[in-house]
Amino acid sequence: MRIFVSTTVVTITLLFLYLCPISVYAWCPDKNIKQRSNEVVLPLKAEKGEDARISSSFTAGCPVSRSFARNRIELSSDVSSKGGRSFGWLEGLEQMKVEKKYKGNKNLKYLYLEDLKNIPKNLVNIKCTALFWRAVSDIVLDKEHDTYAIALPGVEPIVARRLLDIFEWKNENANFTQLPAVRASLDQDVVSMPVIILNWKNEELDEKYEELHASKKEDANIVELRTKAWVKRVLVDLGVCPFTKSDTKSGQGLSDFGIPVANIAYHCSHASVATLSQLMADCWEAISDMVEAGPSGVNGISSILLSAYNFDEDFEFWSEKVFPMLEAGTVAIGAETQIGVVCFHPKYATPNGKGWPGFGQMHSVIRLRSWINEQDKFLSDSLTDDEVAAGGAWQRRTPHAVVNVLWADQLAVAEGRRRTGSLYTRNIKILVGEGGIGLGQLARDLDLERTMSSIDITSRAEKGD
Repeated sequence: MRIFVSTTVVTITLLFLYLCPISVYAWCPDKNIKQRSNEVVLPLKAEKGEDARISSSFTAGCPVSRSFARNRIELSSDVSSKGGRSFGWLEGLEQMKVEKKYKGNKNLKYLYLEDLKNIPKNLVNIKCTALFWRAVSDIVLDKEHDTYAIALPGVEPIVARRLLDIFEWKNENANFTQLPAVRASLDQDVVSMPVIILNWKNEELDEKYEELHASKKEDANIVELRTKAWVKRVLVDLGVCPFTKSDTKSGQGLSDFGIPVANIAYHCSHASVATLSQLMADCWEAISDMVEAGPSGVNGISSILLSAYNFDEDFEFWSEKVFPMLEAGTVAIGAETQIGVVCFHPKYATPNGKGWPGFGQMHSVIRLRSWINEQDKFLSDSLTDDEVAAGGAWQRRTPHAVVNVLWADQLAVAEGRRRTGSLYTRNIKILVGEGGIGLGQLARDLDLERTMSSIDITSRAEKGD
């Protein structure tokens, strides 16, 4: 028996998601655009004498609305629930039994989640998920071992099986390198705990994988600077997110609900389409750090903004491959009551309302239009559907592709506090309405953020920013 991942998960479908931090390829050159039938491209309006600058913008010719393919990952539901969490000497005994089976194999690397008794129950599955994806990413670069054994104490067999479901879906649907993939399976002979076996042996491809992992690498500090600049410009200065008042902390205005102000955690992934397992590892390690830190205190984390610049050209892959895997992973380990995941991208497009809305995406054009009609009829009459779509898209167009992770319970509180229709109407008016920022300026601002360099870091440091 199999189950489908879907956005019927109540917590995850709180898709306003602006406590964030708040809270064919999609690369669209400005010439010779071969437009998909479900995409709407809205030309940027240039000011006098600026046509050349606008037409060369990174977002020029990119759709402002589209439909999303419904990529559902089937998750197993028929695996025995033997095994589970153990403590103290039992944990050590189980570990020794498993180690004994693999000990002495010089080609095998044994991975184990240590100190289980001190890991909160709500964190075990998350840490094991991060461990799994990091192992998948690392094994192709490991010149000493061609087999990994990943012991997952405290994890139900069904969770391990579902991780393999997602892994197999990735190999079948998102392996654009056309290179042989790592093989993964559950060790059926071990019953005390799930053990995942990874196999990789292809010396001829070792150099190729090293080349893929050494693809374009940006300075992580500069990537963070760019994302922070966007947070300040859009979420703080323009007020798009009412609960973010700085580029370092969020959650302001929710204290009467018991929601603390906490840090925005910025991360940078050097992964690419060819090294998708590396991105999954980076994401789940960041989520693990967030859950371990908690939502309050000096080191508390309110949200994650993980930038993955090597995905900037391809919004379709980002939204239809990466995010289904994140959604499935969240459901597979039962973390949907803990976290919510939101999609941002420099070429973001608003769901057009004619099909699947997509996981972690903006409200549809149809929904946005209905809210504007209710809140400001004059504004609604002045905007075309394409402009409404642009107003939604530009709330999510970041300098780089971004995974935004938030606390699920805080999303629910934020959803209850804000007036959704009123806020979206206000944001769209500010961005694309009469007298608003305008598409041309929005494009210029984003281009400036995308091209920030080490010189800008030095300048900000000197100013004390």
